[in-house]
Amino acid sequence: MANFNLEDYETVEDRLVKFWNMYPNGRVETNIMHRDETSFIFTAHIYRTSELEELPFSQGWAHEVIGVGMVNKTSALENCETSAIGRALANGGFATKGKRASREEMSKVQCGEVKALPKPKAQDGEIESAFVAIALAETTAQLKSLWKEYTHLLDEVQDGTTLRQFILDRKEQM
Repeated sequence: MANFNLEDYETVEDRLVKFWNMYPNGRVETNIMHRDETSFIFTAHIYRTSELEELPFSQGWAHEVIGVGMVNKTSALENCETSAIGRALANGGFATKGKRASREEMSKVQCGEVKALPKPKAQDGEIESAFVAIALAETTAQLKSLWKEYTHLLDEVQDGTTLRQFILDRKEQM
């Protein structure tokens, strides 16, 4: 079994309290990206303002398998959403104990419930199409729409630049 101290990890609730204290007008958006009879995938986006910020300053993903572990026998959907929020908050710097995973996620490790998950694959030509669409975008509204459409590709790289950075750079150009 892995050697770690569960007390070194924060709960998602603790991270949310820190976030709301720092950004009382912020917002958290979640989206279910995949749902079938065996699993869920969620993404969470964190914004510092309620309406003004078009692109999130942080995001996170989570995957839960229905029936694997005690919580997922009855609440896999809710657990998946919470995990995505926790990871988005950690990616945004709200894991001050220095641990990216949440206490809830590490509890799964401790119980031996974590299974390796394949990274979602891009369709042939999808990455190139995303970069072209972003290069051709003329408004920030179009960029926002493309961000949502290509969320699953944001960390893909072309010519040394991630899609995420390419979108942010295009926004700055506008």
